Amino acid sequence: MHRLLRRLTLIVASLALLAIATAGCGAQSSAGGGGASPASGALLAQINAQRAAAQVPGLSWCASLERSAQGHADDQAIHNTMTHVGSDGSTVGMRDERAGYNGWTAIGENVAYGAATADQVMALWMNSPDHRANILNSAYTHFGGGISWAVNGTPYWTQDFGTSGSC
Repeated sequence: MHRLLRRLTLIVASLALLAIATAGCGAQSSAGGGGASPASGALLAQINAQRAAAQVPGLSWCASLERSAQGHADDQAIHNTMTHVGSDGSTVGMRDERAGYNGWTAIGENVAYGAATADQVMALWMNSPDHRANILNSAYTHFGGGISWAVNGTPYWTQDFGTSGSC
């Protein structure tokens, strides 16, 4: 029964995100608030602290990138798989555009699973050269993040980064 309720909750959440994605883009905030989910806000604060330490300008929260990242985290949790390719064959660019991040000139994505907190997942990403490179890439100006839990309780995380797209 618990598994059925969890699966139903994920489906309802996915449908809600789809409805939000079709409603248009929201405002952005450099503080990580202004509409960012608590998980995304926590990630953005840590990312911007890492960028400041590396003397790289901070990122601004972007509603369309958050919709895309959350949708991909949900997709990974539903399918119990960590990948940059969506279950529908989509790439990060395709997902970001579907979520309203149009006109971008640079795009990137970090994914992870198993880390229980934003602190833990950021430690994993910062200890991985490719993920760290995305986090500290000075070409990126926008950020959105998401987390979703699989039926078995495994957390799946996604970070999307972009430049010049519509938030």
